[in-house]
Amino acid sequence: ISMAAGAGKVALLNVTTMLSGACPSSANIVDFAGYGTTANCFEGAGPTPVPTTTNSVIRGGVAGSGCTDTNNNNTDFTAAAVTPHNSASPTHSCP
Repeated sequence: ISMAAGAGKVALLNVTTMLSGACPSSANIVDFAGYGTTANCFEGAGPTPVPTTTNSVIRGGVAGSGCTDTNNNNTDFTAAAVTPHNSASPTHSCP
C-alpha cells in the first residue's frame, strides 16, 4: 500500500464501504491511526510518531504483543526499527 510519508491516517473497518471526510466517524471503524506531526485526524491527544524508511510505527503491549489500544495514538504507538512480518511469522491474538 502506497502511503504518504510525512502524515496520513489509516482506518481498519469491519465493512468494505469507503469512508469519506477529513476525520471520518462510523460504527464500522474497528481501529484508527493518524500518523505524522501534521495529521489532521487521529485518536486521542495526538498522532503516532512519523514513520521513516528505517523506522516503522509499532503498537505497544506486554512483551511486544501489539495489543495496547487505549484510543490514544500518541501513546499507543512508538517508532522502532522495521521488522517485516508475513504469513510465516508467528501469530499473536490479543485478549
